[in-house]
Amino acid sequence: MSLRHRRITLAIAVAATILLAQVGINIWQHLGKARYFAWAPNDYLVTYDLRVNAKGRPLTPAEIQSRYRLDLSDRIGELSDARKATLGLSTDEHYVFEDPPQELEDRIRRCEETRGKKDGARVRLVYQLDGGKEQTWLWPS
Repeated sequence: MSLRHRRITLAIAVAATILLAQVGINIWQHLGKARYFAWAPNDYLVTYDLRVNAKGRPLTPAEIQSRYRLDLSDRIGELSDARKATLGLSTDEHYVFEDPPQELEDRIRRCEETRGKKDGARVRLVYQLDGGKEQTWLWPS
């Protein structure tokens, strides 16, 4: 076998491995429990309010941000109530998350399954997906 033929064969093997890994990851994500991975542009807009009580007291936004590794600087609180109504947003919601709400719930759940057991945390997440119906998610469920 010539050196050139070996290089082409190696390149094909590497490309095939990368392609198979991508297909495998895609199948795993779409058939698995967490289905928020996608290869399409992200078009989710979740507005939410998150309240957490731990160790018998409400956590501050800074503590919530640190606990769940969320960026709470992206706020809709600066919008007027009239503008929120025009957009179909709840006037009680304060933050923006640009991924599916299931990902936000999973992030909180993963944290609370470990840390929450130690400090008796109670979580109330009220959210809207794309200005739709307001939904509430509680931990523990």
